[in-house]
Amino acid sequence: MSAKEQILVCPHCGNKASQEIKCTALGKEEIELDPGNVTDAEIYTYFVQCKTCLETSIYTDWEYGTNPGNLAHATLLYPSVKKLMGIPKAIQDSYAEAKRIQKISPIAFAVLIRKVLEYLCKDQNASGASLKQQLEDLADRNIIPATLVRMTNALRYLGNLGAHSSEIKIGAEEAQIMDDFFVAVVEYVYVAPEKLRILNEKLKNKNSANSVSLKKEK
Repeated sequence: MSAKEQILVCPHCGNKASQEIKCTALGKEEIELDPGNVTDAEIYTYFVQCKTCLETSIYTDWEYGTNPGNLAHATLLYPSVKKLMGIPKAIQDSYAEAKRIQKISPIAFAVLIRKVLEYLCKDQNASGASLKQQLEDLADRNIIPATLVRMTNALRYLGNLGAHSSEIKIGAEEAQIMDDFFVAVVEYVYVAPEKLRILNEKLKNKNSANSVSLKKEK
């Protein structure tokens, strides 16, 4: 196997097979590794072909990544991950910003996820002087259930650790748990209601069509 081939699960066919890097593009972008620590970073974009299904995928990585060139640690750009529905643009954009640095700096990721939680509370008109109080307000109004309250408190706590010096370090595992928790929260607050609205609209249209059909038969 050449240096440009790596064994990886293909996002198209799902097989764990050889993935060949066909082309690498290099770019630069300003990123924030830690709060207040802004630097220029080289961005690598990899065009990869699966040796099994021959479909093409696109990955991106950074010079500050865990292991640049290792697709297992890179971020998949295409095929894209399912887009969450019904989420306000400010929350979508901030979450996308956090995802871009999740593998580069779990600490900065934690801080940004906390920031996205603040946007969520603002969008839901939560009252309270602190994020903790705002999350409690959302719970009192049944916007988020008890289990998600505990999840958001964990996100808030880890975000605080990231924003301040602490002996407790946030690593890749904690960052992934935070990501899972955050997605669960937005799925409940935004995605599920939006899917329900779409379903109700479709059922309403079908019922209306059936009603018209019955009238014609009469």
